[in-house]
Amino acid sequence: MHSVTAAGSGRPAADPADPADSAGAADPADHAGPADSGFTESAGPAVTVEPAARRARLLTGLAAAGIGGSILIMIAASLVRDSWMYPPVALPGWGPPWDLESVRVPVAVVTIALWTTVIAGLGGRDRRLAAVRLGARPSARGLLVAAAVAVAVLTVLPPAGSTDAFDCAACGRMLALGHSPYVMTPYHLRLAHNAFAWPTTRSPVPPRSGRRSRGRRADAFG
Repeated sequence: MHSVTAAGSGRPAADPADPADSAGAADPADHAGPADSGFTESAGPAVTVEPAARRARLLTGLAAAGIGGSILIMIAASLVRDSWMYPPVALPGWGPPWDLESVRVPVAVVTIALWTTVIAGLGGRDRRLAAVRLGARPSARGLLVAAAVAVAVLTVLPPAGSTDAFDCAACGRMLALGHSPYVMTPYHLRLAHNAFAWPTTRSPVPPRSGRRSRGRRADAFG
């Protein structure tokens, strides 16, 4: 066997017929790793995941601002209820519900604020759902605490935005005094028993047993 050396190197020359020598002579760029090629496998997903996470955080902040702002507007409207809503309510001087009787707010301002509450609340809900679809997960404890605080504050304030609470109270008072809310109106209740009243409409809630029962109930209560 004759050994062949490369000229000027003193090392054996690669045999073209030897597969090992052919593999060793391959281009070094073919064995370059990800770091050598300038491309990372995580670079692709990171470009798409990071904007999604940033957008989810933005939507979460907008949702909190919309829902929280709507709740604050409702609390403020309840605090100045007597300045824009009928009927006026005589509040106790030592306990709840509390009202800022000295503050007067125009009805137009409160109306715009309440419509803003509706729009902000719906927008906050939609943005919260969009953030959840992008992977955001709200804190259940934080939601429960915020809801409990909002309910506690609204509980000690006068009912605002609707007279349903007073309507139900008037109808209950009629039944307790022997009258029928399907015949008597809150206005007549005030005339007959010096009770608070405002509208002249009868109870919009029909009896459970139907129209025939309504007539018998009206006869029973006079």
